[in-house]
Amino acid sequence: MRSSTGSRRAFRVFTYDRRGHSQSERPGEGSIEEDVADLAAFIRTNRLAQSPPFFGVVLDRIAAALPNARRHTFHGARHVPHLTAPKDYVQVVSEFLEKVAVGSR
Repeated sequence: MRSSTGSRRAFRVFTYDRRGHSQSERPGEGSIEEDVADLAAFIRTNRLAQSPPFFGVVLDRIAAALPNARRHTFHGARHVPHLTAPKDYVQVVSEFLEKVAVGSR
């Protein structure tokens, strides 16, 4: 991974060089498993798994602006709850859709 601050110091831009490709120090094919492990370590190391503090305020305002909106936090599921907590995700979405469907009858 390389980091560049560029002209905007408030943002960091990262480019990912897959193992075994491009400028990697270890030539070869690489694998999806290595990519996942590398990216997971990178995300943890750089504290990228947490949403920025302002994100909660934005979500609250969006929920308040939409009459049928419901906000739910999947703790520990990161930004892809449909992949990291699929059973919980399906349950929450199903309950929400049922509530909306009943309310529209």
